[in-house]
Amino acid sequence: MTVTPDDTLTIDRSWWSWSGVHGGLLASLMVDRLHADHPGRRLRGLSVGFLAAADERPIALETTVRPAGRTTVFADLLAVQGDDAVATAQAVLGVNRTGPAYTDLPAPAAPPPDGLETLGFPVELVPFAQHLEFRPISAARPFAGGDSADLVAWVRLHDGRPLTPATVTLLLDAFAPALYAVLRDPVPIPTVQMNVQLTPHLDGGPVEGWALGRIHTRHAGDGWAVDDSTIWSASGELLGLCRQTRRVIVPAERG
Repeated sequence: MTVTPDDTLTIDRSWWSWSGVHGGLLASLMVDRLHADHPGRRLRGLSVGFLAAADERPIALETTVRPAGRTTVFADLLAVQGDDAVATAQAVLGVNRTGPAYTDLPAPAAPPPDGLETLGFPVELVPFAQHLEFRPISAARPFAGGDSADLVAWVRLHDGRPLTPATVTLLLDAFAPALYAVLRDPVPIPTVQMNVQLTPHLDGGPVEGWALGRIHTRHAGDGWAVDDSTIWSASGELLGLCRQTRRVIVPAERG
């Protein structure tokens, strides 16, 4: 990925998924842009709709800001390539205040990543996987024909970057669709909308080490699927969660 003098982004094919730029990467670039534009405020929610597959052309991020009081900002973003809009997003950023703490999403019990098997992915289908390392904590695997559409693994980027709001956003869309755990053969299951929430555990600065991630299909039918994904730090802190609406493209639909 490169940033051009006119502040556009160019993403190489190593970050593609199926037929275009990996959606989680595009969403993560939006997160970085939002934090750069609004220092002192932290992203709490981001809803991204993917209008079309982004390609190698430069991507411009157009933003519109709507303040809401003294501590909260709403922002609309549009990712554009030439005359083509490829993604739209709505975000909310704010300032932290004192308040109660609660979570009902504890990290699953997991053995440490050292010594666990590294899971390989077909880079000819999902090139972006070459940037990531996955170490599943159970026998569940994509295309294993299992009983539960649920995948849990340790994950990190090969370049060693720490866990930041942008990195966590990327990782929330990095896992294989959980429906693959109950299938035998690959079919495209692209995300058409993702809704990301980030927790204050990221506000103190980058978090080093592995992340533990889980993705679970809540429902699938009639060519659609709903996945929930979650990312925790290695110490068990909830960092981010995401709900994705996906198309399930069966062979008869292709072409």
